[in-house]
Amino acid sequence: MVKRLEAVLAAADAVLYKHLTQVLNVEIPLFAFRWVNCLLLRELTITQSLRLFDTYLSDESRDWSSSHVFVCCALLLRMSSLLMNLTDFAVALHTLQNPPTERLSAKDMNEIISGGLHLAVPVRKRASSGESRGSGGGQRSRWFAG
Repeated sequence: MVKRLEAVLAAADAVLYKHLTQVLNVEIPLFAFRWVNCLLLRELTITQSLRLFDTYLSDESRDWSSSHVFVCCALLLRMSSLLMNLTDFAVALHTLQNPPTERLSAKDMNEIISGGLHLAVPVRKRASSGESRGSGGGQRSRWFAG
């Protein structure tokens, strides 16, 4: 799932991906392993986690592992402005390992989940049709800045 998250991020926002991996030299598995294996439980509050799990459990396709990858990517995209302003590896890694999710409202959490599910549609279509990845552009954060 970590490799899939890396591929989805590269497709969804090539600029952010390049900044993380080439400018900051952050290897995606350094934070993504915990994100995908702990299902974001360590990064989210209990209320946010329950909202996320409610979405996964209500998914009729029962493809929660794919959905989780896209939700993780949506969280990264929402943190994009914050991450793009970072210039230090240690600060970037700390931010990714301890994202400021306590600031997220219920509406923000809904937007992240919705963003992940919407992000899944074109990426899944490209994967099923064999198209190459583009540079998506990504959604910039409104509430993670500063």
